Amino acid sequence: MAERRAGDGTRTEARLAARAIPISRGRTIVVRPVRPWDEAGLTDLYDGLGTEDRYLRFFCAYRPRLEFIQHLANPGPREARVVAELHEPTGTRLIAEAGYSWLANGNGEFAMVVARDWRGWLGPYLLDVVVGLAAANRVPNLEAEVLATNTRMLALLRARGCVLLRHDGWNEFRMMVGTGRHGPTWSDADDRPRVLVETPGGRWPLEDAADAAGMRVITCAGPTQNASCPLLSGRECPLVACADAIVVRNPAPDGRWDAIVHSHSFAHPDIPVVIDQADAKTRAVTIDDVRLPAFVHFYMATAQRSGTPESGA
Repeated sequence: MAERRAGDGTRTEARLAARAIPISRGRTIVVRPVRPWDEAGLTDLYDGLGTEDRYLRFFCAYRPRLEFIQHLANPGPREARVVAELHEPTGTRLIAEAGYSWLANGNGEFAMVVARDWRGWLGPYLLDVVVGLAAANRVPNLEAEVLATNTRMLALLRARGCVLLRHDGWNEFRMMVGTGRHGPTWSDADDRPRVLVETPGGRWPLEDAADAAGMRVITCAGPTQNASCPLLSGRECPLVACADAIVVRNPAPDGRWDAIVHSHSFAHPDIPVVIDQADAKTRAVTIDDVRLPAFVHFYMATAQRSGTPESGA
């Protein structure tokens, strides 16, 4: 990774130095930044996708037009894109591309395509490369819209400790991975109370109700599903530290869950924690059980940051 600087000393986008990966039969895969002259290679890559591959990438049987290919080959100043180029005795060809485009909330929109014959290790490798580029460019998180049937991408992002931003029924997920060592973070672009939901199932039935009530929700599958959970190694979790309320729903009968729940109260006693057992023996948690403590913490924290005296103080 190399950081380029303009003549006045200001920081510009970090770029990737080409990496050569020797493979079998005298062949080499070179991972490098995309170039304008890659348009033909990108066209061949996308033309080689089957109908199912197109559906997983575009959510329809879309065949990219010239404008799409040109944009991939000429990323903007807030974008980063790399390609994997196969070098063999008979010539060269592109077998994958991956990158991100800038989002208004400061995160990056991640997307990737790998030719069918090269799926396996190359996808995770390219994700690591793009995460490193995003971190170097101070992009805190990468977001991706993923279909439930795209099992490879789901597994890839889950292995990176992803969280869920929203669900579109059972068909589509909005997922996010952090680029820093502490994992995903909240975006400052959305100034609403933040509710972190920790549940092994990765779903919270009150997600839509919370959004309608003016709250933001991020769902984490918890320590038993996320081996990179920072709390398991004694590190701070930015999602916990900056939440206005934490909902723990149906924690698994596992000592790691107990440790996580206790750590919330110990490390951040001011952040309300709502335990939702979601069974017939306890009263079901309602949106008001979360909304009131979340908004109270949100306004108190906002007043403290701005130096405004609390009402009645």
